[in-house]
Amino acid sequence: MEFQLTREEYNKIKRQLRRDKSLFGYIKDKIRYNYDGRKHRLIVCMLTGVHELFINSIKDAIRSQLKIIRSGSDSAALFT
Repeated sequence: MEFQLTREEYNKIKRQLRRDKSLFGYIKDKIRYNYDGRKHRLIVCMLTGVHELFINSIKDAIRSQLKIIRSGSDSAALFT
């Protein structure tokens, strides 16, 4: 879904959502959105189960790689 919103309208919506921690947590967890400030367009996408599984598998793979890197003793390990 796409919505035409000025930057001010977009910021106002974000502020209002943050007031309700439960709702804001749900949005952060389940809804993906992008705001294009040049075109004043908010694009909202709800993920399907397949997308969520894919995202979670990518997150797990990244975490696994970071654990391996972190177990070293070089500068990369210190960074992670």
